[in-house]
Amino acid sequence: MKKGIKILIVLIILALIVFVFFLKREKMAPVETTTPVETTTPVETTTPVETTTPVETTTPVETTTPVETTTPVETTAPVETTISAENSTPEDDEQDYIIESERIPLEYTFFDMNEFLSPGLPLMIDMGSASCGPCLTMKSDLEAFYNESYGKVTVRYADIWKDPSLSGGFPALAVPVQYFFNPDGTPYNPSEEVLSQIGFSLYSLRETGEHVLTGHYGILTKDQMYMIFRDMGVDL
Repeated sequence: MKKGIKILIVLIILALIVFVFFLKREKMAPVETTTPVETTTPVETTTPVETTTPVETTTPVETTTPVETTTPVETTAPVETTISAENSTPEDDEQDYIIESERIPLEYTFFDMNEFLSPGLPLMIDMGSASCGPCLTMKSDLEAFYNESYGKVTVRYADIWKDPSLSGGFPALAVPVQYFFNPDGTPYNPSEEVLSQIGFSLYSLRETGEHVLTGHYGILTKDQMYMIFRDMGVDL
């Protein structure tokens, strides 16, 4: 009897062990339910290859080539407009043309005798002031003679009250005052005929008596300017 009971108890224990074993097996084997292989493979949905290739839309080649619009060659070549025929004396259908860009200006801003004499022409330097009455009176004749004699005579002017350094160290005791030089830089030596009509100040070295400067104080008319340079041998 006792032996039968023991066998029954062993069988019950074995049954419980088998039951527990299968129960645990079912709880610890979630293989098929935890394999989200197919649901976590968003391969096709995350490949925006075709939507992120804006090749054709970002190539503004034709719109950014303003070659023809930025070549103002014809509009910036004022060659013909800078030529004038001032002071031209047509003889036998010949004319002398002066290019304005190469024209020596009447007014100078830096005193340089070498530059003044570089054209190889007789020279008159007029020193005055914009606030000087006689200078303003003489201005129209000075400008007219400058234009009419251009190419045969060098005429330069400066406002020495505005900038005293433009006198070049000459004894400009009053304005207007003019100084005259031959093409080689030597001072003009007036003839007796000219001296009888125009008063000059002739400067000489005290030690040697050498004539070094010829000046004229006061207004000079255009006719007097012509007289002086004709006396210097200029064909005017």
